Amino acid sequence: MADDKRPPTAIEQATILSYITFNWIQPMLLRGRKHTLVAEELPRLSEKDKIQRISDLMLCEWTREVESKRLIPDKKPSLYRVLWRCFGLYACVPFISGLLESVCKVSEAVLLGYVIRFFDTPEMTIREGMGYAIALFLVTLFHGTVHHHNFFHVLRIGTWTRQGLIALMYRKCLTLSTSSSISTGTVINLISNGMYRPFENCAPFGLYVILGPLEMIAVMYFLWKELNVACLSGLLALSLLMPIQLFFSRHFATIRTRTVHARDERIRTLSDVFSGIELLKLCAWEVPFQEKVMMLRSIELKYIWKANAMRAINMSIYFFFQPLVALFAFVTYWLQGKSLTPDKVFVSLTLFNILRISMTSYFPKALESMAEVRVSVKRITDFLMLPELRAIENGSQNKTWAQNLKENEKSMQDEFSDVLVEMKDASFSWAIVADEGDKILELNITMSLRRDELLAIVGPVGCGKSSLCMALLQEMTLVSGSMDLVHSRHPITMSYSAQSPWIFAGTIKSNILFGSQFNQERYSKVIKACELTRDLSLLPQGDETIIGEKGVTLSGGQRARVSLARAAYRESDIYILDDPLSAVDPKVGRALFDNCINGLLKAKARVLVTHQLQYIKDCENVIVLERGRITHMGHVDGVMKEETELKQEVQDGDSVKSTRSCARFVDVLREFATKAPRASEEDGRLSNDAEIITQNKALDAERIWGNEDGDRVKKDDDDGVSIMEKSLTTEEVAEGETSLEVYIDFFRIGSPWSKLILTAICLTTAQGIMVGGDFLLSKWSGQGVAEQTHPYYPTAFGLYCLGTVIMTIARSYLFFDCVTSSSRNMFRAMLDALMHTSITFFHANPHGRILNRFSKDMANCDELLPYVFFDTIQIGFMLLGSVVTVCVVNPWIVIAIPFILTGFVALRVLYIRSSRQVKRIDSQSRSPIYSHLSETLDGLSSVRAFGVSGMFMDKHIRTQEDNGRAFFTYLAMARWLGYRLDAVSALFLGITAIACVAARDSQEAARVGLAMSSVISISGELQWAIRMSVEAAILMVSVERMMEYSHIDPEPSPRHIHNPDGSSAVPNGWPQEAKVTFTDMSLTYPRGEGPVLKNISLDFKAGEKIGIVGRTGAGKSSLIGALFRLVDTTTGNPPHHGGISIDGVDIFKIGMHDLREKMAIIPQEPFLFRGTLRFNLDPTSQHQDADIWAALEAAELKRLVEGLEGGLDATVDDNGKNFSIGEQQLLSLARAVLRRAKIIVMDEATANVDLQSDRMIQKAIHSQFKGTTVFTIAHRLNTVIGDYDRILVLDQGKVVEFGKPWELLREDEDCKGSGWFKAMVAGTGPENEAKLRQVAEEQWLSHRSGCI
Repeated sequence: MADDKRPPTAIEQATILSYITFNWIQPMLLRGRKHTLVAEELPRLSEKDKIQRISDLMLCEWTREVESKRLIPDKKPSLYRVLWRCFGLYACVPFISGLLESVCKVSEAVLLGYVIRFFDTPEMTIREGMGYAIALFLVTLFHGTVHHHNFFHVLRIGTWTRQGLIALMYRKCLTLSTSSSISTGTVINLISNGMYRPFENCAPFGLYVILGPLEMIAVMYFLWKELNVACLSGLLALSLLMPIQLFFSRHFATIRTRTVHARDERIRTLSDVFSGIELLKLCAWEVPFQEKVMMLRSIELKYIWKANAMRAINMSIYFFFQPLVALFAFVTYWLQGKSLTPDKVFVSLTLFNILRISMTSYFPKALESMAEVRVSVKRITDFLMLPELRAIENGSQNKTWAQNLKENEKSMQDEFSDVLVEMKDASFSWAIVADEGDKILELNITMSLRRDELLAIVGPVGCGKSSLCMALLQEMTLVSGSMDLVHSRHPITMSYSAQSPWIFAGTIKSNILFGSQFNQERYSKVIKACELTRDLSLLPQGDETIIGEKGVTLSGGQRARVSLARAAYRESDIYILDDPLSAVDPKVGRALFDNCINGLLKAKARVLVTHQLQYIKDCENVIVLERGRITHMGHVDGVMKEETELKQEVQDGDSVKSTRSCARFVDVLREFATKAPRASEEDGRLSNDAEIITQNKALDAERIWGNEDGDRVKKDDDDGVSIMEKSLTTEEVAEGETSLEVYIDFFRIGSPWSKLILTAICLTTAQGIMVGGDFLLSKWSGQGVAEQTHPYYPTAFGLYCLGTVIMTIARSYLFFDCVTSSSRNMFRAMLDALMHTSITFFHANPHGRILNRFSKDMANCDELLPYVFFDTIQIGFMLLGSVVTVCVVNPWIVIAIPFILTGFVALRVLYIRSSRQVKRIDSQSRSPIYSHLSETLDGLSSVRAFGVSGMFMDKHIRTQEDNGRAFFTYLAMARWLGYRLDAVSALFLGITAIACVAARDSQEAARVGLAMSSVISISGELQWAIRMSVEAAILMVSVERMMEYSHIDPEPSPRHIHNPDGSSAVPNGWPQEAKVTFTDMSLTYPRGEGPVLKNISLDFKAGEKIGIVGRTGAGKSSLIGALFRLVDTTTGNPPHHGGISIDGVDIFKIGMHDLREKMAIIPQEPFLFRGTLRFNLDPTSQHQDADIWAALEAAELKRLVEGLEGGLDATVDDNGKNFSIGEQQLLSLARAVLRRAKIIVMDEATANVDLQSDRMIQKAIHSQFKGTTVFTIAHRLNTVIGDYDRILVLDQGKVVEFGKPWELLREDEDCKGSGWFKAMVAGTGPENEAKLRQVAEEQWLSHRSGCI
């Protein structure tokens, strides 16, 4: 929503009176009373609160600080100095108002003394008494006004600090190297917990590091006047308590550091788990990963409990501080032989109460929050000091497409040289500052790239192809040689399509435009060239269709083509295309190459990384990489004839041996020496085949192949959009009050009723003892001189104090233990529910949204909720005790209680409905900040390559603005309530004082003193109690959000199913043969409009190897999903669950893990988890090292792993980014080998590897999986023809052909196919078709002779 359409900024238009009373926010509260507030209704931020202003200011001051320290060795920039320069002047205002507030506190105690003395001084007139009473009321009212404006300003500054630092950190993320060790989860945790809590807590309390001691000096002065030397004993009691709090403060800093590190590790692991959740589900690995997370959680909880125990003791000290200090002071005064008087006792109690609030509440909180800030500032500074790859570039996003084109044309006219890139002996490192231990890409490359050149980069898995692309994008550091980007009047612009397509949440159109101005002509050409026309026509809203985070609603082929379209749409000098053809079938691949790469972009410089070697002959030049070195480079024809030796250094103990071997990959390249036929030839061949196929049907080649995604795009999960689009959810913002059931469920999840009842008894008993002690003290001070000499009163008061200390500590411990136990079990329940739910939940909910529950919401529950909830209950009991005391002293005040209580209730009702909804909007609006950050870090290379860092920074500012509006509104609403509550409290104090003065003859000074001191404490406690109750209710929203996740529907079947006698429903040794049978099976996705697999009946023999082919959208991955029960299938009429059996066992009658543990999958998109290589291969720790090494050897990875530091215990970075995509795929193969399953599924697993690695994988499958039933979804027909027993051809969810390859290809009357597979083979070109037919026939003849 545009800012100009939002309500205006009320604070800037407020009158002086409205500003003082916070009345300017009241219209928003009244609106919230009438209906549920939504984010669009929140007012705009004022100019002071604009995130852009704060962000620019913070960046300017940080840059200035860094520059000033650059020339000073070993001197780090100071973030404290930066914050002072940004907001120090603003902080002076609340400091002055804080001093005024301290003066008001002491003045209240002094005026209270005059009011009490009025009752013991008959010569004072009623008029004087009324004057003191009114003065006390006015000072208390002014105190409340100053207090809330002080809090408003400091919290506003705390918000600015947090917002500015988050923006600064986001800017830093845009400049980090993609090889940086910082993970997405770590950054999100640093922002969610390292920013929000420390700075928001330190803002209101931090000033009390100075104000607290100043107040103590002033209070001690007046206490000396009242008690003389006896006040020093009270100071002694304080001095005994202060070291305890200082000890806690120092240890809290240490605990906080350990807590955040433990939380970082937990959230980092959770981020990893949720990113690879599909692999976890398919491999039935939920349990070991859940145990790993719970282990990290237990470490975190150990520190959280220590911190909470300290908070519990601190809060106990706050409660029993006043009676304990009073005991020391008054007993000392009594021991001196002096008599206590009501004015001395209750003025001293009021002064001691000031010390209690300042020195045992605010001062410890200040120390605690400053300890948290120190930890956060150190972590933030360390993050900001990470080396930068380059500064933010705004690129050309603000230019129109026509301007870019005009500039490019002019530049080309002016440029004498056609060369864009020149390298001479260039080598690169991933480290920004290269060290000896860093991995260096020692290419020693000398090359040039012309404006219209198509340069191919090929090589086996892990040879450095993607790294060379990163070097061209300047994402790697040049460590030797030179690389020059030649340009004339404008910098070289680049477009980039990543190997793993990066898609952000938004529309397809926004993903393609990517910040560029829309040009219909260019856009239409790109859509057509990238084979997206048919896809968009089948989508519900065309190119305006919303796609999920990471493009989860698109198939792999669609993501690849959208990524390619993004690169092609941008008018750039150089196009770097990292393997864009692997995820599409041969027909679409040829169309993309001819129409886009070598068509639309013909006149541009293009760098194409590919494993589809049939396109190499259409490239001008080729670079062949092997083992991180260039083996061949130059024109294609010359490369084919050249022989090269590779020199490699191998560590052999303490010595290094050099070995030489011939480059082998070029032999594979020579197989494709003949140019593949042009698209026109293919189309003609396909059309002819189509005419033979259709005969009586009007089908053509488009009907057979489609544009990669067929008519089923609407319905197929793997291949379609609309189902998943329907599943995409916006985060719901709950409405209304948090139900009582949530409170009960929260406490019951962690503690039995007996423990909760015991806690309630302790809470009540402690307050009862406290009130009894106050009355005893009142009675003691009201006695005559003779009666006070008896030791009864000091002894009894001492016993009361002892009981208060014991019961207070007991209730604090019990309550914090209850909440911590609930938090522990809530986390377990939420994680368990997510591990048990279906994969569709993770497709429908962005990564950042889920992590927000486990980071910010969980931190609220762990740390804030115990303190706030206990504070609410404790002060509530204190408040109740004070009201009872006042009513006992002067029963006439009971008349005013209902009216005052009605006012409080009315204020609370008006406030809580609006504020709770605004707080929910605040929580909900934080998720986009995390999601946007996560997306940015995932696509950092693309963001920088396209020069849209500025655009992404602007989007981040907008997400922070959305959150800032909610938080500022909530902040203002809290001050509106607090001011009015304190005003009503001051009025209650005035009524009590005036009523007592008016009834002077019936009042005792001691009783009046007790009542007045209680009311003064009420003035602070009442508004604090209501604010804390509202805060607790708002924090319960986090509990409610987590409970929502803990009640997510699980997968339809349990993990394990047992027979009535307790035995497993799975027969021993199942499956022995691995016969798979589909019987009239149909599959419909949740919320789908119809079946995507229709009445499929197939019988796969034991040990067969089945190739599954068909256009994307045909239902191939849906078939695999059905086999793994990612979605339940139906069979029969009427339909019922079932339709798939393995060795005669209906898979719907066994548990999910019982099924999935017996199968293995090599996914299309490999995934490695952060940790060790051993953990990635064997997370359940079931295998010996020898078995793991054997599996690595089978996957041709043994040599690679032996060369890694640590071997099997080598570190795997987040998302496996220290391994290439191809290496990750081979590790997936090693996982499958290690499982020794009887059923293996390969979901286009060789799409990201070269042909040589593909052959290696197929060889491993045949050697390692003998007697195993193998299902392979393949885009490369070379993969499945010759090596696979039968081919299954799917189209629109139906089986159109199924048989041996040659039986489907042969031309005679024995052909069992209807022409679908034949047309697909023909689509690969005459040369390849002949080879495939030959291989198929040889396989058929070999099998036939073997049978004879």
